[in-house]
Amino acid sequence: KADENSVYYQIIERWSSQQKAVSVPSYVWWIIAALVLLAVGVLFFNQLLRRKVSDRTKALAQSKYRLNTIKDKDLKYQYANWQVLKLFKLELEDIIGKTDYDLFDKTTADQLKSYDSKVLESGHRLAQSEVNNLPGDKDIHQFWSVKVPLFDSTNQVVGLCGISTDISEYQNMKEEIQSLAYFDPLTGLANRRFMLERLNEEFDLYQSGGGDGVLVMLDIDHFKKINDSFSHDTGDELLILFGQRLESELRQADNAGRLGSDEFMVLLKSEKGQSLRDDNNLRQRLQVLLERLGEPYKLGGSLESVSVSMGITLFSDAQSTSDLMQAADLALSQ
Repeated sequence: KADENSVYYQIIERWSSQQKAVSVPSYVWWIIAALVLLAVGVLFFNQLLRRKVSDRTKALAQSKYRLNTIKDKDLKYQYANWQVLKLFKLELEDIIGKTDYDLFDKTTADQLKSYDSKVLESGHRLAQSEVNNLPGDKDIHQFWSVKVPLFDSTNQVVGLCGISTDISEYQNMKEEIQSLAYFDPLTGLANRRFMLERLNEEFDLYQSGGGDGVLVMLDIDHFKKINDSFSHDTGDELLILFGQRLESELRQADNAGRLGSDEFMVLLKSEKGQSLRDDNNLRQRLQVLLERLGEPYKLGGSLESVSVSMGITLFSDAQSTSDLMQAADLALSQ
């Protein structure tokens, strides 16, 4: 315990009373705060600059694939970037002063002239898809083209700038995806989705006063036995040959598709107002079709005989597409 009468205790007490609390001036805190804000600002600016550089780099990378041109009021080329020169396999001096009639076939040149004239006359930007036949190229190219009018100091149109991107590959992919959505990849015939949509459309037309129609269901008998006896590859080969033979026996106006496995559907239409109930020609056509589909198929180097079942129902015998499908399935199983 401390002795208050001790000389040491009194010295310590005296020293403690003489000391003052040390405080940091307020301006120091302001300086620290300013430095922190400055550091945050520098980091933010640095990130913004990086993003702008990245966006600009991407834009430059994309622009190298675009075709850029400038034409005067007479639609003569005054500038073309290296991508255009590469496309035509020409030097710049071979394009300057030329028109589209010097570079494309007449049909394509007429189309381009029509688009360009709209921009020059209206003074407004035009963006649209263009289909062009390039000289010496069998393939048709599709471009997404943007045309912008160019003005002089008096606000008069003196030409136009064209920026085009070749979207042919994209369009081909789009068509391929659409094909996969509506066509059977094995046989090339329409798939179940397409045929059912088509059936609904045709039946709606019939109910609106259109001509009668026929729904035909086809089935390869004992198809599983063929798969088991030979192989699944042989079964696929049979389906392909069956589909080709079926398609070859139909008219252009008829529709045929594969619903799944060995089940196929055919839609036949009559002329408007004509009943198919007593149509002897239709009966003969269907009999010939059944006989033709039942002829032997060459599978794996040998001829194999198959039998085919057919179920038929008329539009005029049903109240809905569901009735049609049920009636045709029932006829198929009998």
